[in-house]
Amino acid sequence: MTHRTEKPRHPPFPGVEIDRAMAVELLDRLCAPAGDPLPAPRTLMVLAHPDDETVGASSRLTRIEAAGFIYATDGAPRDGRDARAAGCPTCAKYARLRRAEAWRALAHAGISSEHAVFLDYPDQQAAFRLVPLTADLRRWILATCPEIVLTHPYEGGHPDHDAVAFAVHAAVAALIREGRASPVVMEFASYHASGETWIFSEFLPAPDAVERVIRLSPEGQALKQRLLACYHSQERTLKSVPLEQECFRLAPAYDFTHPPHDGPVLYERYSWGMTVRKWCMLATAATEHLHSGQTADT
Repeated sequence: MTHRTEKPRHPPFPGVEIDRAMAVELLDRLCAPAGDPLPAPRTLMVLAHPDDETVGASSRLTRIEAAGFIYATDGAPRDGRDARAAGCPTCAKYARLRRAEAWRALAHAGISSEHAVFLDYPDQQAAFRLVPLTADLRRWILATCPEIVLTHPYEGGHPDHDAVAFAVHAAVAALIREGRASPVVMEFASYHASGETWIFSEFLPAPDAVERVIRLSPEGQALKQRLLACYHSQERTLKSVPLEQECFRLAPAYDFTHPPHDGPVLYERYSWGMTVRKWCMLATAATEHLHSGQTADT
């Protein structure tokens, strides 16, 4: 399998240098097996959709100290096709179904629904709300005081994934500029394109990446299968998710105003309302707004 090489760029949210040794220790604590004496880090998971926590990080759900699970979108694209396919007459009813599926999956992992927060941005439209999404995440990070934020990589898999990655990095950078305590940003592998193929559970390469690969035990694979089965409405997509491994890493510094890689991105194959050119324009505009000194709420 051939991946495109990530080009070094100047990130729009440079912040300050993290303590590398401390960050690696937190990554090792995140990836430690159940029963390990290392304490699990207090973790805020920031996700684009219901089911992303299971696709990318099922093995961590019973391990982490959960500061919360923030779902940026409602999981219900407004064209209504997914809703109709799931037997829902309206997008609102489909969004409620997706929320109930997330609660069911979290409950299977022993996590109370009280830990789940739904921001309810429309599915496939988070990229159009980068500034308010950044403001929302900044507030939730301040409210929950996590050691780490675990989220999506910027890989062109889904525009909502990339929007969440942008907003997490922008929110943490804002806290750093304000002189506030800030968490370490970490990523779980979700999916992206390689040629004509969907690639799950692997990262695109990044310079100097510190990565951990977790091989799921038979028990871990069985748990992941049970969690995936909670998402009945996504059965056709989730049947391709592998069970054997999950990958985690310290988040690299991204330039969100440029494409994530040189090849075609996955989301341009589908009618998800986004192109690379449009993404770069939206990310550039949001970056300029956030750097202008205006508050993210304006």
